[in-house]
Amino acid sequence: MTIAFITGSSRGLGLALAELLLKDKNVKVVGISRHQTIENPKYEHIALDLSDLKTVEKFRFHVDEYDKYILINNAGVIEPIAHVGHTFSTDIVSNYNVNLIAPSLLTNTFLRQFSELKKPIHIINVSSGAGKHPIDGWSTYNASKAGLDMFSLVIDRELKINNDNHIRIHSIAPGVVDTEMQGTIRNTDIKNFSTVDKFKDYFSHGDLAKPSDIAKKYKKVIDNPDDFPEVVISVRDF
Repeated sequence: MTIAFITGSSRGLGLALAELLLKDKNVKVVGISRHQTIENPKYEHIALDLSDLKTVEKFRFHVDEYDKYILINNAGVIEPIAHVGHTFSTDIVSNYNVNLIAPSLLTNTFLRQFSELKKPIHIINVSSGAGKHPIDGWSTYNASKAGLDMFSLVIDRELKINNDNHIRIHSIAPGVVDTEMQGTIRNTDIKNFSTVDKFKDYFSHGDLAKPSDIAKKYKKVIDNPDDFPEVVISVRDF
């Protein structure tokens, strides 16, 4: 039996991943988010606000015996969307807390609890192409996703140094997906984000991918991690 912990499981890609994994009779899903939107006998919900780092720091995973342990750090926020010098400090802090610091804390706890079990472990961080290309108005989002990629790369190097071959980590960019985040982007004033019209065109032309379709691509990595030797990848690559 596999247990999969998924942050941000109440909507968007996190919800699609949870629903897809629950179709496998050998997988139990634990959703970690503020709200519960799934009812399934193999689903357990843990209410956790990832912007509250004191609570995240105290969080502990189940220590029950499973054949495989998966952590998917999916939760993320894009706000604030504004040029630097025109944002609130609290919004910058909240973005980094949810997008980078919380997944770093959870990953640290996850490995500390389970790595010595010598069971297969897989960590998947939901990254973004925005972590590789500067986009005006997205400074904190870009920086947090770039940080998540590098965090993943360093962990992979440490695992190789320590010969922890039972542990794999990937940082996967999902592409442009039809989620609430895209709605937030489209509603941004052009003075805060000069290329907002491009994202409006994605929506009007039907170019946004369905979360369920992207979830299937993530599952390919979950099911066959050895087929994806690179740590930082994009679903557009396969």
